[in-house]
Amino acid sequence: MIANILRWQLPLFFNHALKATSKVMNYATKVSVIVCVLTALASTKALTEKRVEFFREASSGLNVNAYYLAVNIFDALEVTTKMVIIALFTVALRNTVASDGAMIVHFIMLGWTSASWGLIFPLFVPPKSVVLVTAFFTIFTSLLLAGVPGTAIDYQKMSESSFLNGVSSFLSPTRFFMESLIVDEFKTMPEQHGFTTTKINVADSEASFTNGFTYLHYGAGDPDVSKRSRNGWYWGVLPSLFVGLTIRSLGFILLHACNRHQRLEKPIWTDLKARNSMRLWSAILMIFFIGLAAVSIITFKM
Repeated sequence: MIANILRWQLPLFFNHALKATSKVMNYATKVSVIVCVLTALASTKALTEKRVEFFREASSGLNVNAYYLAVNIFDALEVTTKMVIIALFTVALRNTVASDGAMIVHFIMLGWTSASWGLIFPLFVPPKSVVLVTAFFTIFTSLLLAGVPGTAIDYQKMSESSFLNGVSSFLSPTRFFMESLIVDEFKTMPEQHGFTTTKINVADSEASFTNGFTYLHYGAGDPDVSKRSRNGWYWGVLPSLFVGLTIRSLGFILLHACNRHQRLEKPIWTDLKARNSMRLWSAILMIFFIGLAAVSIITFKM
């Protein structure tokens, strides 16, 4: 009889922790998707609104590299300002015990990766379809590839497969933001919630144990993720930075490869055959892109 009572009543003791976990996950998912989509759509305007002027000036000899670099710099400054304002409102409304500074940094990185995709699609997607394609891509990848439990690529699959981890990290703008926000919250919880500890060195393989982080596969890249702390969790900052740089370097390649006839230029293959300088710059851009992608992959495993 006592065993039956424990069997049915014991889970009730952990309802508070289970409900908190569910609420944090739902909150991180909703915030990340909304901010990601709106940020990416706003960034597309930097290229779509001045499309005609860009083609006109480019056909007159405008340096397209300087133009795209300037667009990236000013868009990054604008997005950073927006993300800081959004993060401050979130801090005030959320009233979390986690680090306020860490939340601001995570929002800035979310804006960085989201805006990177917003500056990619206008380069090869027709103007009438840019909004639709950008919105679909960001929503699709944020909901299905960001690690949400039960989706095509969740955190368990990412921890078991380096390939799926790479696909999620490169294609989903919200992948690192969601995990960072969730881990930030869970790391502040006391030990009875089943996520943190202050008793042992969790990086020591001999003292490893199963807790909420290992069970849910959050923070799999950080061996010390279970250490209780209110200072924030910044593991996803470096990967987010290099993923954004990789996407933007791809933009430079697409800038030269797409819409060349509207700039009164010859097809890319014709120029590559005829001009040594074109081959040289193409090789430099490809090496730069591959190098950033390689560094990004390395940061996934750090």
